Amino acid sequence: MKSKSALVIGAGVIGATTAYELLEKGYDVTLLAKQFAQGDYSVTSEVASAQWEFPPGICGRHRLVDFNLENPKKWTMVSYKKFLALSKNSSQTGVVWRPLYVFLPEKMEETPEQIQRIKDMSIIPTFKHSTNFIKQIGISPTAIVPVVDCYTVDAPTIDTVKFIEWLYKQCRAKGAKFANGEIKGKLIGQIEDLKAKYNVNVVVNCTGLAARELADDKKVSPLRGYVLKIRNDGVLMPKLDFSIIFHHAIFLNPGKDNSNVHIYIIPRGDHSIWIGGSVEEHETDLTGVDMSHAIPRRLLDNAKAFFPPLRAFDYKDVDQVIAGLRPAREDEIRNEIDPECASLIHNYGHAGNGIYLSWGSAVDVVKLADKAVGIFSKL
Repeated sequence: MKSKSALVIGAGVIGATTAYELLEKGYDVTLLAKQFAQGDYSVTSEVASAQWEFPPGICGRHRLVDFNLENPKKWTMVSYKKFLALSKNSSQTGVVWRPLYVFLPEKMEETPEQIQRIKDMSIIPTFKHSTNFIKQIGISPTAIVPVVDCYTVDAPTIDTVKFIEWLYKQCRAKGAKFANGEIKGKLIGQIEDLKAKYNVNVVVNCTGLAARELADDKKVSPLRGYVLKIRNDGVLMPKLDFSIIFHHAIFLNPGKDNSNVHIYIIPRGDHSIWIGGSVEEHETDLTGVDMSHAIPRRLLDNAKAFFPPLRAFDYKDVDQVIAGLRPAREDEIRNEIDPECASLIHNYGHAGNGIYLSWGSAVDVVKLADKAVGIFSKL
């Protein structure tokens, strides 16, 4: 056995970026998954809207309480720099650099969260804050709730199908082994068997929703989300070359849970626009997804009201409705060595923020793995 070797369980974007970073630092890596991405949106990471956003992002609004954002802020900037480099080869990586416009229902100078956002994002050269963007972009300022402020930043949008395909190729080229398999039951009782079977000294749990069972973590739960795919060919409206997010959640079950719909309009690759989004607690059914459902219809109606150029699109013009389950956690993202097992590292609970936190949390896994290996070497 090589002195630094790891089994990474889970091959979505969190598992694949973790495997990549471990390989970069000299680890022998085996990537184990029940299902690898095939480009058919059957893996949650492929369904992600994958628009980089500085925390807290709109897809994290399901959380009932505020959490420490120190790590997410650090991780998102690590990912920002990594994606910037990858955007130089966008045809292979699927990473495209575009302007992002984020619209707000409150003045940024009047809320503590947005005041802090201005301070945090001022380190990014392209960050600009101005109400003039509302008229410039053509937003309807009163269609949903009043839109009173905006900021923009050049940021990555990621075609996750291409990106994960690129990640797999890179991992294979660096020597990673890919293994199909499913683990059932509590992971901690199986660590020694897994280490022996795959000839590794560290196991990294990047299993997303499956961590509810494998890590016996009842804080993990699914959040169903829908996204609509329409054409970006310049026929029904001018071709869109920037992303739009509205930081406002419309709650579906007020007083009961945090299920909501919100608005994002994001170019995907060269020929599609993805429209979202929704967060539904307690819903896991992904079958029969089409425009006959109320929430996909509401997503298109809201987007058309908010961004008038979309009004030429009707329900019949939606090419595809895609649904996925975000791997949420009712606590901070778990990125740590298991307190009961020094050779088990956890990296899960990223919810709808996995793409833009992926590289940063993966870098921290390598540090944890080095610490774990150091513990073994002293025994």
